[in-house]
Amino acid sequence: MNKLNQNKVHTENKEKLTKDTKVILASKSDTRKQILKYYKINFKVVPHTIDEAEQKKKHKSLSPRKIALKLAQAKAESVAKKHPKNIVIGSDQLLVFQEKIFNKAKSIDEGIKNLEMFSGKEHNLISATYIMKKNKHIWSTTTKATVKLRKLNKKEILDYSKKNPKTLLETVGGYKIEDDKLKCIKLIAGTREDVMGFPIKEFINKKIEKKKIYVVGNPIKHSLSPEIHNYWIKENNLIAHYKKLLVQENEIKELKKILMQRNVLGANITVPYKEKIIEIVDKIDKETKESKASNTIYKSGESIRATNTDGKGFITSIKRDFNLELENSNVFLIGAGGAAKGIAISLCKAKVGKITILNRNEQRAKRLRFMCKNFKTKINLQKWEDKKIPKATDLVVNCTSIGMKASEKLELDFSVVKKGIFIYDIVYKKGKTFLLRRSTKLGHRTSDGLSMLIRQAAESFHYWFNIYPTEKQIESAKKIVKKKT
Repeated sequence: MNKLNQNKVHTENKEKLTKDTKVILASKSDTRKQILKYYKINFKVVPHTIDEAEQKKKHKSLSPRKIALKLAQAKAESVAKKHPKNIVIGSDQLLVFQEKIFNKAKSIDEGIKNLEMFSGKEHNLISATYIMKKNKHIWSTTTKATVKLRKLNKKEILDYSKKNPKTLLETVGGYKIEDDKLKCIKLIAGTREDVMGFPIKEFINKKIEKKKIYVVGNPIKHSLSPEIHNYWIKENNLIAHYKKLLVQENEIKELKKILMQRNVLGANITVPYKEKIIEIVDKIDKETKESKASNTIYKSGESIRATNTDGKGFITSIKRDFNLELENSNVFLIGAGGAAKGIAISLCKAKVGKITILNRNEQRAKRLRFMCKNFKTKINLQKWEDKKIPKATDLVVNCTSIGMKASEKLELDFSVVKKGIFIYDIVYKKGKTFLLRRSTKLGHRTSDGLSMLIRQAAESFHYWFNIYPTEKQIESAKKIVKKKT
């Protein structure tokens, strides 16, 4: 392994980094502050007091890697003396181009000249981080990234210098990879964090307490949620892990003890506990109160809270993935359980004209109709024996698990349906359900539950991490799930 990418790690400090850990950043760098905020580290800034030019002159006989580390060390030491009880982080970055070390530009003209030199060529960024506590070194690292800028013309550089003078003067290369205004940066080797000049991820991975999220149900073996969330966790550089948790009905109350653990962020709730889970939480939101079902548990301080992202995920899927207009439309809804409740409420909020509910248990269907009484949407009930889809129907939604098993067949009567009807089966499995196979054969537009699964997962992810996966990450998650089934 290249020595430039090896970490020097000391383990005297055994503590975990939590929101209460006192961390001091010996730098005023906006980029370094942003990285610590990104990792949710509680810190304050105490600028170092060293003369960087003097330090570089003092260590000029050393290699660029050693110079960067010496500078990071000097910065940390200058602050650690007055703050011995805190974790103090010093960091430095050097740019090496054609075997010469470059400093931050002292003027706009110098910055322009540097960009003209770097244009179309490769250069190396040597980054160092040095961490102390009780005036002792506890961890350090040096890394190298190789960057190539595309060929830039003079007008591009001049325009950039006028619009971005701060970046030109405050960064060693005159650019930021996280905000590539020139769209010119190609990373040849190393990581984005190395280019940003603050290689600290490995330290945080070692020290920060890994957060846990569960998907709870029975059965749970079939759940694809871990594939989705662990991919997003990795893509967003989060220190967490999402896994399955099989819970028996008599263990629901014990589940609260697990959720109360400090490092647990929350859980997804699936069949058959979406309604029962409400009994053990401290607070429910409007969506959960309206639907009387929850698929997402999250924490706010010491409080365990319940929400329902099924409806949001379904509506977002309908609008973004299939471009369907819901207002004043007619919906044929099959089922009256936890998922159906969340979807029915969301359909009412989307101002659909009418929902016809088909459910085996008529009393549950009546309860669902009652839950929707405060909306203007008209709610009809249809007996289970009568499976004819009404002529005016625009959208059919199967909210039951019928079709999960190959032997299960949801046989509907399509004899009077209109052209252009959309069939949405929220079941997701390998191969199409009987309902989707038949609908496709009849020439109707269809979708399985993959889009809803991903979209409701994105809503849950936001509750835990305050981050929405990007559309690119959502599409990638779909591809991952498809490969797994």
